[in-house]
Amino acid sequence: ENPLTATVKVTVVEKHITDALGGQIVFESLEQLLKGQSVSMKEFLNIDRVLEDNQITDIYSIEWTSSDNKIVTVDQTGRAVGVKEGKAAIEAVISFKDGNGSITGEYPVTTEIEVKEIALDSIAFDKVIKEMLVGATDTLRVIYNPDNTTDLREVIWESSDSDIISVEN
Repeated sequence: ENPLTATVKVTVVEKHITDALGGQIVFESLEQLLKGQSVSMKEFLNIDRVLEDNQITDIYSIEWTSSDNKIVTVDQTGRAVGVKEGKAAIEAVISFKDGNGSITGEYPVTTEIEVKEIALDSIAFDKVIKEMLVGATDTLRVIYNPDNTTDLREVIWESSDSDIISVEN
C-alpha cells in the first residue's frame, strides 16, 4: 500500500494596524453616568468596527485607567462604575500585536465622563394604616421621591412602642 501525499503551499497574509487607522479609534456617545451605575466602556469604543472595515488581522489588548477613582472606577475588563458626582477621564491604551506577538501599534484613547447624583427629596409610605386588629399583619412600602434617586435606600424599621405594635424588615 502506497499512501498518497500532496503538498500545497499556503501563504498567510497579515494586515496590520496603521497610525492612520489607530487614530480613527474613538469613544462614541457616553458622556454621563449615574452614581452607582455600571457600564462596559468597551461597548462605546468603535475599535471592532475599525478593524473589521479595514480587515486588520492583529489582535489587541486594552489597559484601562481612570483619572480619578473617587469619581469613577474602571477595572481591566473595561467596566466603569460611577462613585460620586464630578468629572473624570477614562483612558484605554490599546496594544496591537501581529501573529508572532510583536507589537504593531499602541494607541491611547480618552473620554471624559461626568458622574451625576440624583438626590433624595423625600420618602413616604405607600398607604396609611389608622388601626389594626390584634394579631393582624400588614405591609408598608417606602416610596422614594424621586424614584430614580442615586442615594442609598437602606431603611431601618422601628416601632415607638413594640408592646403595642411590632415591626419587622
